[in-house]
Amino acid sequence: MKKKKLKEKLIKIIKDGEKIKTERAKYIENTGQINKIDTTKIVEELKRKLKIKEIDKGSNFKGCLEIPIPPFKNYAYLYEEDEITEFSITESIKNRIEDELTGNIKDICNLTIIQDDKDLVLKIQLTGERNEA
Repeated sequence: MKKKKLKEKLIKIIKDGEKIKTERAKYIENTGQINKIDTTKIVEELKRKLKIKEIDKGSNFKGCLEIPIPPFKNYAYLYEEDEITEFSITESIKNRIEDELTGNIKDICNLTIIQDDKDLVLKIQLTGERNEA
């Protein structure tokens, strides 16, 4: 049996109105430039997708417990301000949240993302015990 040597291909996906087209692209070296990420836009999209509602300060919870989530390494290098990249980053973060919290997504009371140089740091707070009033 002969093995066929495959050539690597880099394909660029471009959204043009309602159409999505692909074209061959050359490998682009990382310039080392760290992009500024619009974290508020990503957080709002995550809250919408995960159906997270803000908890009022006067609600009857004892407090929120912060859950440590490993940082998302080098996401600032990957970020570009276009729909496809933002969608991919949002989906990646959403999948990590679902993996880490399994069935406790409904207990999220606060969600924040902070850009730490080239990484994204996700902070999740879960609701504490309900006070009996």
